[in-house]
Parts: sequence; C-alpha cells; structure tokens
Amino acid sequence: MHVSELYKAEVTNLDDKELIEKEQEVQQQKKRFFKIVKLFLLLVGLGIALVIAFYVVKELTRQREPPIIVDITPSEEENGGKEEPKKEMEWRVYKNDDLKVSFEYPKTAEIEEIDEENITKRVDIIYDVGEQGLEGYVFRVSAFSTNIRNLEEVAKIKLGSYQKRCPDSTIYSKITDTVIHDTPAKTFEVTNCDEDYKINYVYKFDTYYEFAQVYKGDLGFRQQYKMATEQMLHSIRFYPDSDSGPISPYTTYVSPEKYFQFVHPKLSQECCQITVPKSKNLKHVVNLYDKNTYVDKLKFDGVSIYQESINPQETTFEKYIETQKNTLIDDFVVVRGYKPETEEEKITIDDSNAYILNGYSWEGNIYIYIEMPALKDGQYNGILIFAIKNISGEEFEKTVNLMFDTLEFKNPK
Repeated sequence: MHVSELYKAEVTNLDDKELIEKEQEVQQQKKRFFKIVKLFLLLVGLGIALVIAFYVVKELTRQREPPIIVDITPSEEENGGKEEPKKEMEWRVYKNDDLKVSFEYPKTAEIEEIDEENITKRVDIIYDVGEQGLEGYVFRVSAFSTNIRNLEEVAKIKLGSYQKRCPDSTIYSKITDTVIHDTPAKTFEVTNCDEDYKINYVYKFDTYYEFAQVYKGDLGFRQQYKMATEQMLHSIRFYPDSDSGPISPYTTYVSPEKYFQFVHPKLSQECCQITVPKSKNLKHVVNLYDKNTYVDKLKFDGVSIYQESINPQETTFEKYIETQKNTLIDDFVVVRGYKPETEEEKITIDDSNAYILNGYSWEGNIYIYIEMPALKDGQYNGILIFAIKNISGEEFEKTVNLMFDTLEFKNPK
C-alpha cells in the first residue's frame, strides 16, 4: 500500500475515534442533566407536600371551642305542655334595670354594654372565634324611641337598610308577627349578607326594643350559632309592667265630630296654642300641654291640633303642603333674617299619607300634616295638622309617639 493511502486510513481511524468519544461525552452530559431535573422536581414536590401538610396540621390542631348546642323548644308552661329547652353548657342570667329586661347567655360569651349620651342604649353578647372578622355570633339588645313611627314601620325601615347595602345574592324574608315573652313583636331574616341576621322588634314601656341575632361560620357551625341566639331570645323576660313607672294615667281623646281619636298621658287643655299658617277652612280643635314642663307661653311641651277641609277640584293634599311650606319659610325669613335649614319626610299614619316638616318654624315647632278620609259625604278631603313644641326631649317624644301609634280615623254617621 502506498504511504499516502496509509496516512489517509490512519487519519480516518482517528476521526472515528474522536467522534465516538464526543458522542459518549454528550450522552454522559444528558444523563447528568436529567438527573438534575429529576432532583429539582423531587425537591419541588417535597416542598409542596410540606406546605400542604403544615396547613392541614394547623387546621386540625387549631383550638376552637365547640359551639353551643341547644334544643330550641318552647317552655312547657307557655307553649302547650312542651319541655323547656335543654342547655348543654353552663349559662348565666343577665339583668339590666335600665332596659328592664333579663335573659340567659352562655358563660363562654363576652358582654359589652353601651350606655352613653346620644347613643342608643344597648348590650352585646359576643361569641367570636374568628381570627379575621366574625366567626361566631352576636346577640344584641337595644332600646330607643321615635317620634311617630309604629312597630311595622320601624321593621320596614330596618329591612330597607339591609336591602340597600347587601349584595344581590342576599335573601330577605317577609316581616312577620311573633311573640317575645308575652309581648307582640315583628321579625324578619336576612341571609347571605356577609353575616346572617334575624331582627326582632317589640314595643313596650313606651320604648322600641331591637333584639338582633347575628351569626357567621361554616354551614354546620352557623346553624349552631343561630340556635344559641334563639335560646337567648327565648329566655328574654321583661320586667313586670308595674315596674315601668308610668308618669300619669292614660286617657283617650275623641274629636268633637268623632272624626278621629288617640291615646295620650293625661295632659291639660287649659293653655298654650301653637300656631300654624292660616288657610281657608282651618279649624282649631284642641290644645294639649304638660303642666310639669311649662315655663312660659313660648317654652313648654305641647300639641295643638287643627283640622282643614279642601275641595279636591280646587287643590290637592300635596299642593296644600307646598303652600304651607312657602308660608312658613317666608315667616322665618321675616323674623330671623335668613332662610331656614329644613327637613321634610313623607310617612304613613293609620294607612294615611302624612308629611313631617321640621326646621320650617322660626319658633322651633314641628308640623305634621295627615291626609284624612273624605269629609262631608265625600265632597271635601280632610287634613289633620299637629303643631308640636318640645322642650324636654325624649320624654315628650314618647307622648307624641303614643298619640300617633294609637291614632284612628272614624267614619261618623
């Protein structure tokens, strides 16, 4: 063989050898890479498993007191021979002489009382095991008074407040009648508004009571929380009526034509007419005032009642109110020298439309106009006007509230 051919063969053999060595090196690098990838995936999986295990152990070992489990059954004496509910925990009795109520509550719950000036008087029974936000229940008892709202209207206003602020998925029950202790009450429920609510209202001792049940938690716990608040509601006891201490005996005022009547604490009719803007057929009916708070003819607690009849072919109830408002504003500007800051609210009293005008009078009077049933065989519409002066605040508000709660229109023959 020629020398050049030998050289070429040798070179070819060397090239093949180098290729084999390089291929072997590439295979080893691939094996090392796959080992690293497998190790990385193993470490990631192990990390995820450790995180999951941590949260599982944390949830299982978290300290949570068992919810109150009670059997909600009316008492044997009050509810047809059924047994009193059985409580599986230690319960205590809470009494409040200012609110004039007592009730039972679980020992595990906390009590918060609020009794500050210009704030609704209340007590909260709180059981909360949540770390962020409520997980448990709140049972709230509060008491307040209104000027003219009745029990049904108070419940409607509260329900309306939830309907405005709760999400679209919230479920609302109807307002229904119930009884708390021995007193008629109104109640409704709100579900899926962050927390769940059951709201109850009672009118007693010239005061409105709100018993609010609030509960939140997982499905099973939430039901137990609700049952605990039901047990507290069931245990509510009002103080005897004799302990409420009415200031004076009640009497019923009946108008001379027997068009209307209402109940009020016995007030005097000897003094103190509160004026209203004059109108075509305005007729003064009666003055009622409290002798105990009388200072002078401008400072006292009292009500003056007027009656107006209007021809529906000439004007309407709403137009009459507008005329009264404009007249009152003019008088205010003449006396005070500036325009008043006024408030107006449309309400219902004994199924009749009514308006409250506040801030219109330069004397500080409040005016309430009520559309009466038709007078004089339907030829005229009636308007009942209450002019109110209040210098003592909450006490006389109770008197006015009683008047409108008991106001009835009659159809004299």
